[in-house]
Amino acid sequence: MMENYIKIKEAVDDFYYEEFNILKSEIQKDIKVEIINNSEFGDIGGRFNFLKQIIYVNSEQSNENMFLTLLHEYGHFLTFRDYIYKHNICPYDYGKNILKRELAAYYHGWKYIKSNSIKVSKKKWKEHHIQILKDYGVL
Repeated sequence: MMENYIKIKEAVDDFYYEEFNILKSEIQKDIKVEIINNSEFGDIGGRFNFLKQIIYVNSEQSNENMFLTLLHEYGHFLTFRDYIYKHNICPYDYGKNILKRELAAYYHGWKYIKSNSIKVSKKKWKEHHIQILKDYGVL
């Protein structure tokens, strides 16, 4: 029984590794993606730097979390590209409101997921973002 569990876990991990690399290739058509480790920014899943126009994803997490983190950080990029710049909202003022910023990444990331038929359930997407909000102390 344990052997089957390990095989399934490995298969899921391989799936997310492949999906992450496919997604990374697509996203890099819009913005640079760099893989980092904890020594660069500490224990974070990822970060979007709008000044440098780069997304950082921490390699010291599961392949599934790397995949979800990349989608989330791309949601931040889409928020800035499609919302802030088009509506002349000051990115510094917007960035100060953690809840608003994270919900926008959630919304724009989900919109991207749906429009590109990416394999992520609404439940998994929501759980990922609830954890982010908890990590920021918003929930």
